Amino acid sequence: MSRMQWVVVGGGFRGMSAAYLFSKSGKSVTVVDKGTSIGGVLSSIPWNGLFLDKGCHLFDNDSDEMTDHLFELGGNEFDPVNVVYGSWYRGRLSKGIAIPDLRFNEDTSGTILIDILRSFESLCDDSNSLEDKVLERYGRTVADYFYPMIRKIYLEEASNISSAMLEATLFNRVYFLDDSSAKILKESKLLDEKIAASSFDDPLRYYREYCNRYQFRSFYPRKNNMRGFCDSVENTLRANGVNIQSNMLVNRIERKNSRYRVFLSSGTELVCDGIYWAGSYDELENHLGVDVGISQSITGVPMVLYYFLVAPEQLSRYSYIHNFDSDFKIFRVSSPSNYKPTNGEKFCDRAYVCCEVPINSKSTLFTNPEASTDDIWTELKKMGFIRYGSYLDKVAFSVPKSYSYLRRDFSPKWQELSGVISKKTNFYAANPIHFTKLQILRDLKLLISDGRSLNYERSPNHRPNLGKEV
Repeated sequence: MSRMQWVVVGGGFRGMSAAYLFSKSGKSVTVVDKGTSIGGVLSSIPWNGLFLDKGCHLFDNDSDEMTDHLFELGGNEFDPVNVVYGSWYRGRLSKGIAIPDLRFNEDTSGTILIDILRSFESLCDDSNSLEDKVLERYGRTVADYFYPMIRKIYLEEASNISSAMLEATLFNRVYFLDDSSAKILKESKLLDEKIAASSFDDPLRYYREYCNRYQFRSFYPRKNNMRGFCDSVENTLRANGVNIQSNMLVNRIERKNSRYRVFLSSGTELVCDGIYWAGSYDELENHLGVDVGISQSITGVPMVLYYFLVAPEQLSRYSYIHNFDSDFKIFRVSSPSNYKPTNGEKFCDRAYVCCEVPINSKSTLFTNPEASTDDIWTELKKMGFIRYGSYLDKVAFSVPKSYSYLRRDFSPKWQELSGVISKKTNFYAANPIHFTKLQILRDLKLLISDGRSLNYERSPNHRPNLGKEV
């Protein structure tokens, strides 16, 4: 009996995982990706003998299930690493947390706690904007702090962003108490979902229920940064018999004699039993012959990525810092050179720093990023990420779309598009409302096990973010 043949459109994390799991279950798989190599945003850019990650990337051991998958996918080519992270807000750097530090004074902390306790009085959650969601979840005091931060990161007002985005943001818990008090309150399951405490001194503190096999919190590709991971995945897929068609577009899809015909930009025709779509949603609508407008409700944030080549001794101890102050251009700064392997070895002899700057694509900074290089370098030094001196070399890239957010009108559009997809035989699309790698993995496992897509509903037994914000 011949094997079922599947085409996976899109070679990012969703597409790579789908191709691996389909092939592992005995199916014949072809991946079609528009990039020159698979990986999407996980891939790296070669520069000055280094591989530059596209922003801050690091793998979390937040469940055995997910870590097992990544190790299988990436061929075990990882090292456990220790990371030092921080949060910058109101001109102050807080070590050991990645979310805003709202520990200003006892009065503010007391007000926030009262607001959170009052939020449980209302069991109705009918908010459809992130603005309403934050206000209902935390109260006015926290909302007034969070709204400008949301505007900086997404270049959009919280009132225009879907409430579903809360789980994907740095605002799904609030850090406003000393850790000893927060840990006591987090014994309550309800409060645990809203209150944050640092786990810097014990990185697995809030994950041991889900992590038994691996005694480390973070891990990173052993060589060539995230490019090394993508190369390892490609090797794994090819070893499983997966056919990878890179630098390729899907021109047309037809259904004939119970099978799909996928016509590629090269002129190649693929005949398959099923399609898993992990590519762009505007192209998906075009191939389905519908005009739901889902792509207008998934907005990519324009950004400038600044990279600085530095001597390793110029770096502070921090691996990454989130900056929530509106008067700073930088949102996040990171350096994989400061991901320290747990075996004590040096990660690399050369160092680079990556600065992520969300900015309007019509601004001068976006169209001429080099003119602001020295301003960005000055911010790095103010934040304490760079200890002294100047950079050895630099490069900047203007990216029209980096990370994305869902707009307020996303949910009804996705429900409509899901209804169209559900009528197709063996045609499935990645669910954009599922942000975490664990949600994506469970969607795919469910699809493969019983041929169903979760579409709009949340993954079963999913604990939002597993506390990873701190």
